[in-house]
Amino acid sequence: MCFNNSNLWAQLVYNNGATIAIKNGATVIVKTGSATNFAGTIDNAGLFQIEGDFTNVANANGGGANGVYKVQNNWVNNGTFVPNNSQVELYGTNQLITGSSVTDFYILSLTGTGIKSQTIDARVNNLLELNDRELATANFKMTILNTNVNAITRTSGFVSSLGNGRLSRLMASTGIYLFPVGSSLGISRYRPLTITPTNAAPQQYDVRLANVDANIESFNRNNKTAAICEINPNYFHHINRISGLTPVSLNFFYDPVTDGNWASIGHWQNIPQWQNTGTVIAGVAAPFNTLSVLSWNDFTYSPFSLVNLGPNATISGAATFCAGTSGSIIFTGTPNAVITYNINGGSALTLTLDAAGNAILNTGVLASTAVYNLISAVLPTNPSCVHFFTSQVTLTVNPIPLISPLYHD
Repeated sequence: MCFNNSNLWAQLVYNNGATIAIKNGATVIVKTGSATNFAGTIDNAGLFQIEGDFTNVANANGGGANGVYKVQNNWVNNGTFVPNNSQVELYGTNQLITGSSVTDFYILSLTGTGIKSQTIDARVNNLLELNDRELATANFKMTILNTNVNAITRTSGFVSSLGNGRLSRLMASTGIYLFPVGSSLGISRYRPLTITPTNAAPQQYDVRLANVDANIESFNRNNKTAAICEINPNYFHHINRISGLTPVSLNFFYDPVTDGNWASIGHWQNIPQWQNTGTVIAGVAAPFNTLSVLSWNDFTYSPFSLVNLGPNATISGAATFCAGTSGSIIFTGTPNAVITYNINGGSALTLTLDAAGNAILNTGVLASTAVYNLISAVLPTNPSCVHFFTSQVTLTVNPIPLISPLYHD
C-alpha cells in the first residue's frame, strides 16, 4: 500500500502484514481513531497524523528520511521503531510514551496541552523539543544521546521524575549542558541546573529534581557538619555520574523570592552526611540566582542541596607572659558575626566582629593562667545561623621572678 503526493482520511488503520509506504509530501490522517501496526511495516517519509493512539507491534520507521508522526493520544511501541531522521509530535492533552519496547526518537516534540508521561525508558537521538510542556518520566529515564549542548529546547517546559527516574544527557564538549528539571507535584517548581565539563571527554550524567524535603527520601537534614547551619527543606537535586572521570562545574538555579537566600551547596558525602562543597560562586540569571561549584568530582552519592553556612571564627593570642601584665586575644571570622566566649569556663561573654571580620580583646592585668574558650559564632539574620566551636587559647602567666640582693665584703 503506497501513498504518494496525496491526502488520505480514515477512521481506523489496522495493518495485519502489509507494507504501508507514505512517500515524501504525502499525508495520511486517521480521523478520530487509532492506528495499529500489528504486522508488516509502516514506512513513513511523509506526514502520518493519528487522532488517537499509535500502536506499533511490528516495524515502523521514518521512511529512511524525515517522516513525521503526529499523534494525538498515546505512543505505544511494542515492536521495532527505526527513527531515521523522523519527528514524533505528541500534540494532544495528557499522553503516554508507553509499550514494551524502548523507543529511540530522532526528534521528539511535545505540544498541545497536558502532561506527556513515560511508562518506560525512552531515548532521543537528536532533539527534544519540550516547548511549554511537562515531560514526566516517573521512575524511568529520558536519555538524550546527542552530545550537542542544544539538544534540548524549551520555552517554559521541563522534565519531572520520581524515584530512580532521571533526565540523562551524554556529553562530549566543554559547553554548558542544561538539565531543565522541575515538578508539578505539590508546589510547582522549575529549578534547573547546568553541568559544564572541564574537557571534551565522553561522559554521561543523570539528574532529577526531588521536589520534597530531603528527610522524606532518608537524607536527614539534621545529619550535617557543624559548618552547615540550614539545608533547603523544600527540594534538592539528584546528580548521578553514569560515565566519565573528569571534574565538572555544577551551576544551581534558585528563586530568592520564593526559596529564600542561600549561600552555598551541600552534598551528601563521606560518612555520609550533608557537607559543604566548599567555595561557590554566586551569580544572577534572572529570574534566578545561581550558585556554582567549580571542578567537582565526587558523585559517590547523588543528593545536592542549597545550604546556609554558620559563620566562621578563630581565636588566637600570646601564649606566655609575666604576671601583672596584660595580653590580647584575637578573634577573626565572618564579618559582623557575634562571638560568644568564656574565660576559665565562666559566664558566657559576647563581642561582635567588625566589617573586616576582626576583633581584639584586651585581657586586662592577669595574675594567673587563664583559658579563653571560643563557644560559638552567630549571624543575626533570619534564619539565625549558629556555628559552635571547641577551640581555646591558654594564656600562661609566669610569676615575676624574685631578685635576691648580693652582699660583698
